[in-house]
Amino acid sequence: MLSYLSQAGPLHPKHGGGTAFDQRCQTTNSLPPLHPTLAFVIHYSIAIPSTFFVHDSFFPYQDQENELTLSRQNFPSKFLGVYTLILFTTRYLSSYYAGRLRHHSVLYELTWLCNSTLVMGGITFSEYSTGWFFRRRPLVATACCVAVSIDQILWYVDLVVWGVTGKFPVGVMKYLTWKQTLWIDRCTCTHHLWTIPLMLYGANAPLAWDSFHLSVYVVFIHVLLSRWLTPPSVYSGGGKKSNPQQYRYLNVN
Repeated sequence: MLSYLSQAGPLHPKHGGGTAFDQRCQTTNSLPPLHPTLAFVIHYSIAIPSTFFVHDSFFPYQDQENELTLSRQNFPSKFLGVYTLILFTTRYLSSYYAGRLRHHSVLYELTWLCNSTLVMGGITFSEYSTGWFFRRRPLVATACCVAVSIDQILWYVDLVVWGVTGKFPVGVMKYLTWKQTLWIDRCTCTHHLWTIPLMLYGANAPLAWDSFHLSVYVVFIHVLLSRWLTPPSVYSGGGKKSNPQQYRYLNVN
């Protein structure tokens, strides 16, 4: 079982790679692909609870029960929950009409740190603080902000310079201009611009050194799980790597 779960490289059929199938064909199997589904479930089943455990074990918990803080956290929690549900659902359903390779790779892509930050933000600001899992942990949210900060700050750089010059100096946003990029990907990419401001608003506190310390584990566990479960890329073995129906880069975490 562990051997099957471990990623086996870009060309392995369990990842959607190889030339055994026409990558241009729409997916006809109504069932989700097995390995990407297992990788998705295992990734979130380990990454989120273990981050909460590290938080509770090594960082002092400050109960924020004043009315202002609680009201500030309720909106981000609900908004992140709805937005994340829409993002995950629409991207997965759209993959059925984008070829075998996309159908497999989309579940790996949903484990990227920018996406799991949305999930953890929705949970850690949740008003349903009735158990261990849904306990309010604003430090986890700010730690996730630190973990994704380099990538998401570069989105601002690309956006501003593109607005002035029409060019992307860094290139983190460039994929949005490719004709192969699905419209649903364009519509569900805005979180790269507002995740950090929204999470900091909900935390109602400045970034503390503990946020940086906890972010080390957040990055570590995502990198570890991705190296184990997710191939660095998925490739059909034929055609140009510039064609997303033939090649998708996944080594983001």
